[in-house]
Amino acid sequence: MKTLSILLLPLLVFAQGHLLFTELVLQPSAGEYVVIKNPTASAVDLSDYYITDATDVANSKFYYNLPGGSNFWSGSGFDFIARFPAVSLPAGESLVLGLARDVDYFNEYGSYPDLYMSGSGADTMLQALPGQTTIGAAPSGKLDNTAETLVLFYWDGSSSTVKDVDYLLWGNRNYAVDKSAVSGYAADTPAGSQSFMPAHADGEMLTRVSDSEGTETASGGNGITGHNETSENLAATWAIAELSGGRPVLSGISLTPAAPTSNDTLLVTATVTDAADGLTVECVYSFGGSSTVLEMLPLSGETDRYAGSIDPLGASGSLSYYVRAENSLGLKDSTIIYSRTITPYVETQTIRYLRDNYEDLQETVVTATGVVTAQMGRINTYASYIQDSSGRGIYIFGSPMSGIARGTRVSVTGTLSKYNDSMQLKDISVTNLGAAEMPAIQTFSVQALNNNYMELEGTLVNVRGQISARADGIGGGSNITLDDGTGSLTLRVWDSTNLLSDATADSLLRPGNSVEVAAIGSFYSGSAQLLPAYAEDVKAWTEGAPGSGEVTLSVAPFPFVPQLGEVINYSYAYPNNSRVILRVYDLAGRYVTTLSDEFHGMAWSLDKQWNGRDELNRLVAPGTYIMHLEVSERATGLVHRKAQPVVIAVKK
Repeated sequence: MKTLSILLLPLLVFAQGHLLFTELVLQPSAGEYVVIKNPTASAVDLSDYYITDATDVANSKFYYNLPGGSNFWSGSGFDFIARFPAVSLPAGESLVLGLARDVDYFNEYGSYPDLYMSGSGADTMLQALPGQTTIGAAPSGKLDNTAETLVLFYWDGSSSTVKDVDYLLWGNRNYAVDKSAVSGYAADTPAGSQSFMPAHADGEMLTRVSDSEGTETASGGNGITGHNETSENLAATWAIAELSGGRPVLSGISLTPAAPTSNDTLLVTATVTDAADGLTVECVYSFGGSSTVLEMLPLSGETDRYAGSIDPLGASGSLSYYVRAENSLGLKDSTIIYSRTITPYVETQTIRYLRDNYEDLQETVVTATGVVTAQMGRINTYASYIQDSSGRGIYIFGSPMSGIARGTRVSVTGTLSKYNDSMQLKDISVTNLGAAEMPAIQTFSVQALNNNYMELEGTLVNVRGQISARADGIGGGSNITLDDGTGSLTLRVWDSTNLLSDATADSLLRPGNSVEVAAIGSFYSGSAQLLPAYAEDVKAWTEGAPGSGEVTLSVAPFPFVPQLGEVINYSYAYPNNSRVILRVYDLAGRYVTTLSDEFHGMAWSLDKQWNGRDELNRLVAPGTYIMHLEVSERATGLVHRKAQPVVIAVKK
């Protein structure tokens, strides 16, 4: 196995603009083409690139005379010196140049080349100089099947010299070019010492063995990067292959996750197409001064897709990697070198954990991942809120959240602190993880919110009740009072939300209406306060069906087994403007759980189910229990009480 430093050398010496010929087909004449690859790390604009086979040794006409405007091509109908149109060749990509007409190429191969020599479309090669014909009139047969030269070169349109980009010679040395004695040029390899490729038969092609120019001299030459392009040992760096079985082609290189940390396992994938058998695909990566060759294996069920995993690197730094492939014919291809920054791993804690452990974590850098519940600027200029599956939310302070919409999953790293007793993350950096479902929103009574407002501050919660008062134009917003029978609290609607500009939300948030509101938990003067931010979070609230005004309670007259997932059906009804408390006790009068504790403005009848669990969500023991209903009428002060037995059975 070769070392990484040797394998990387061909890629590292390529600078901007150093393109390569990688395939050449001489026959059939109508199917002539050449493949040009950009093995560099940047796209190359081809506007000032030229290609020619028009070496006329007998009459001293050579491509390097192009800046002088004469004696730069043979003038033969079967020769050409052509300029590329204004196209860009992306990093690591190749293009196919058909050396006949596009229709000729299509008739041979059933597809069209990227560019072609003869035609009238935008993909046609250009004459080398405006107003002159420099592409021979013969529709095909531009390349000699036995011996000739093909040169890719660069000229900026004003310099007195051109720069070689890649140089091919096949069959013999009769058409070799040597600029050693030409003014303005460095010495080339003498024509008699230049290496040449063999010619190939019909049904075959010439292919570069790898993206390496072998022992080519890398300095002091006439090449675009200083190479001596005439010094390449073409007999060693090129080979004959079947036309249907050339070099493997690499594309679709990816590394996930997109923002890797030192604790992540990295997955490298690539698409490798090849007509030959025995394909070997590898990822060569370098990190922390050491290099590793990783075998990549075919992905199950995915044609031509290969993958390999890199174990967690355990440290931060820069990872460099590339993918290479070799087939059973010994033909190779490799990609450009990619790089990815590996960041330190910071453990992601749930928001509930951050809140519960604030004393230990305050003023430390932490990471929270959650879904945006209020977009920045909605409630306050630099305020946004996120919430995770722990059922808790937190205030995020800082402009990196700007423009991130509600319903977007983000990872936020920042300093955990408090401002006016409100817990927040500040000095933040944010990673956008894409759209996500909104977190589940828990419903609380007003009493529960007032009793737990510090814990629920920053959390998107749900509350139901009746609007009892409203005052607009109060310090840049409106104060709306909601009462659910267990207590009252203020819905603080800031003008910045534009919530009351919505006709439906505005009409619902008026005294006398029963509503259900989702809002961010907050506090003011020692009491809970909720911050609605979106009109769609305000809904008319109804549950059950209109009642007759009577107080009733009934329970299904049979035992049930919660261990088997069974539930028991029950129903109850109450009059207008009543506080309704429905609880379960054991026969000794010990409290088990609360099924309802709410204020209701309208007489109503409800059908519900109990799952046989206590207030801590534990299955209660088998036995007989009492379901107890207490209804207090606000208008009259009357209190109604009803009770029904509930039997929990045991599985035998």
